[in-house]
Amino acid sequence: MISIAVFVGLIAVAFGLMIYSMIHLENRLYGNIITGILSVILFAMLALWCLSGSVIQIDHLMNQTVNGTESFMTVETISTSYADPALGYFLGLISVAMFLFTGAMIWDAYQEQIMPERDDEYSEDYE
Repeated sequence: MISIAVFVGLIAVAFGLMIYSMIHLENRLYGNIITGILSVILFAMLALWCLSGSVIQIDHLMNQTVNGTESFMTVETISTSYADPALGYFLGLISVAMFLFTGAMIWDAYQEQIMPERDDEYSEDYE
């Protein structure tokens, strides 16, 4: 179970990883692929947490009871679970889209390793 503040912070981190993995695709780095994989994992975890109700809000309640001339202070902790299916499905959809995008980046990197691109106009100068 995670708190709402941690959940919102992890959503910001996941969107940051997603944006970083889409920046500067002409010069593909393996960092783009790694951040894409991390964003897929993080979005999937956030979607599952949101669907299962693992996001909680913790409230502290203070009760004062008076018994004759004595007063007692008691502190209770109440946790409220939140489940939002719409947000969970949205995060799951982003996770699937990032999975496909990251798979395409991995395939492109693999194709570049097998058959590197050559510029014919520059290769004539060196022959």
